[in-house]
Amino acid sequence: MHIAPTLADRCTRPQPVQDLMKAQGAKVWALLSSGAHLYVCGDGASMAKDVHAALGEIAVAHGGLAGQEEATAFLQKLTEERRYVRDIWS
Repeated sequence: MHIAPTLADRCTRPQPVQDLMKAQGAKVWALLSSGAHLYVCGDGASMAKDVHAALGEIAVAHGGLAGQEEATAFLQKLTEERRYVRDIWS
């Protein structure tokens, strides 16, 4: 399990979750490609949207998907398989 502390957490070096994900993009893609599940919990007004966008960027950059349309389809498939679950609020 990988946990990314957010700016709201009291950690010594907080970073936005999406930045941590993009920095580890190859690893995120390898995990998702091998069947990993991704749970996103938190602020729906900005964080969840930014994480979703980062996942699309990771899919294109590290998964060889042709662009945003294929990335969106990939994320939709993960959602349908219940491997990408979002518990968000505003």
